[in-house]
Amino acid sequence: MNAIQNNQPIIFNETLKNDFKSINVFFIEIASKIAYQYNDIYIHNIATQSQYNVNKMIKDKVIQWKQTKEEIEEDIITIKHELNKPIILVSHIVTYKRGERYILSKWLEEFCLKHNILFINPYKELIAKGCETNKLFEKGEPILKHYTDYGHEAIKEIYRDFINKLKWLCNNLVHN
Repeated sequence: MNAIQNNQPIIFNETLKNDFKSINVFFIEIASKIAYQYNDIYIHNIATQSQYNVNKMIKDKVIQWKQTKEEIEEDIITIKHELNKPIILVSHIVTYKRGERYILSKWLEEFCLKHNILFINPYKELIAKGCETNKLFEKGEPILKHYTDYGHEAIKEIYRDFINKLKWLCNNLVHN
């Protein structure tokens, strides 16, 4: 995403490789069934959005398609094996029990149960924490997608809770 926003080449350089190696747990948010691919790599959807100054040569080569349930599950399994580190899967903010994001969220939850992956449904977790929903998201967005400062602090706390849960699970697996 940063390379696209800064109009830089999309590469996996040494700095990114070192950062990647030093990470102990990966949070992976899956917000859509749509995949975006440039050459042989999957990229952020902003590469196709007109409000970003994306190099036309890149934008014209982006292929996008709507993934099936099976393709998404296969991708998650592949990611889990390739990372070979703990992952926590996060759905996008889903406030209604209908629509494409709701269906995707249910699929992700199902995959996580099936493949022993921790799953965060952010909205469900924020409600369970007693957060004030009217303070969580930026006002004026037709679709809720960006947190306010209050929302960022609340979701950080949930992420911390899940990291602690992961540590607890790992410690109990090692000691049992």
